[in-house]
Amino acid sequence: MWRIAVKHQVGFSELLAANPQITNPSLIFPGQIINIPNAPEFMSFENEVVRLTNLERARAGLSPLTRELGNSTRCSN
Repeated sequence: MWRIAVKHQVGFSELLAANPQITNPSLIFPGQIINIPNAPEFMSFENEVVRLTNLERARAGLSPLTRELGNSTRCSN
């Protein structure tokens, strides 16, 4: 399931939470239905984490994190 999470750019824990019917994530079968969570929900959470982190960075006199190419964040310091 980890590879599925990476392929669809969702967190592994979010993928597990969206699939309570899977008791062993290391054992999935061809044809088994796997629910892929809605990525924008998690992106908004990630954006909020970056926003709050940047507030703390500004208080410490550090430059903000910037968003690049999808889900990656980069520190410019």
